Amino acid sequence: MVHGDAKVPARRSGRHRWHRRSAHSICPILDLYRTSYVASQPSESFIRLQENASWAFGYTFLTAFVYNKTNNPDVYPTMFSSDGDSQPTAVFNQVAETNRQSRNLGPALVRLTSSDVRIIPATGSSLPAGLANWTPGAGGNSYISSITPITNPGGAASLSYADILIGYFEPLLADNSDYQFADGTHFMLVNGASSGTAVQSSQWYHLTFNFGQSGFDSLQLLSRDTGQVELVPLTHLSGSQYARDWNLPGGTGDLFRFWNDGVHSWELGDYNANGAVDAADYIMWRKGVGTAYTPSDYAIWRAHFGETAATGFGASFASQPVDATSISSAVPESPSFGLLVLAAAFVFYSIRPCHNLHRRALKPQLFAKR
Repeated sequence: MVHGDAKVPARRSGRHRWHRRSAHSICPILDLYRTSYVASQPSESFIRLQENASWAFGYTFLTAFVYNKTNNPDVYPTMFSSDGDSQPTAVFNQVAETNRQSRNLGPALVRLTSSDVRIIPATGSSLPAGLANWTPGAGGNSYISSITPITNPGGAASLSYADILIGYFEPLLADNSDYQFADGTHFMLVNGASSGTAVQSSQWYHLTFNFGQSGFDSLQLLSRDTGQVELVPLTHLSGSQYARDWNLPGGTGDLFRFWNDGVHSWELGDYNANGAVDAADYIMWRKGVGTAYTPSDYAIWRAHFGETAATGFGASFASQPVDATSISSAVPESPSFGLLVLAAAFVFYSIRPCHNLHRRALKPQLFAKR
């Protein structure tokens, strides 16, 4: 767990700066305020980056001060357009969604410890003080051999991109039988964009892997949207080398662990690797088409729908995820199958002092919209 030497984005215009916390601080304090009710608001990417950068650095707890009235002449609320809480702004919903996603990562983050964190500086930017450049071998292994920002899936290298954070994690405890995703070696990839909306600042990355004699051939992803573990198939290049294109919204990070799928159940349409090709796999495909999956993967799923694969495909581990979607149990007949999107609960972190919070679980307070 990174304590006083960590850096999280401090608010200012343009590229973020990585701000060193004091030596005794063990939880970051989110920096969300404005200087007047007519001043500009923090961007959605900045809001996401404050939390996701913290997780990449190994933090497991955040303190968020939620102002609902003017605190002093230079600190005004961002979540409300006037004193009180009757007029929430767009920032209110953006913070709530960011908190919801962070809570879904919480069961893993509190069971992991930071082993390394590196950065690929933004286009034309210098290396921030106290951080090392990412190179193969970071995190104590050479499984990731390259990380290249690209313009689109299969596209050319991007000429302009934001900082990229890569955090590495190992299990905190030897026994993770209560939450098996915590076993193994993990990494978190964060799009360090701090301006614009999450969609506007999204970025594609081309990752290549060389797993050597490890036996790995795929990744597992802890979905920030559902809290479920999902199989991430990789494209086999040759020998122990694999590749994958991945998209991250601005300020957003994804948590992975290296995995050996063995039988490659995803080739049969079992995209969540639970040993059965069912409607849940369609939903995973539908939500990931264009990023994690291609249109042709739908045909594979449909051809194998209803089949039960052999055991050993892997497992899915969840711990009371906060899910923003609800789905029909009917078998879809075509990719036009609709998803019913429900309103997400609004999530705020409690204000608590930073001391005595060593490795506290991510347990924000939930407030239903009235």
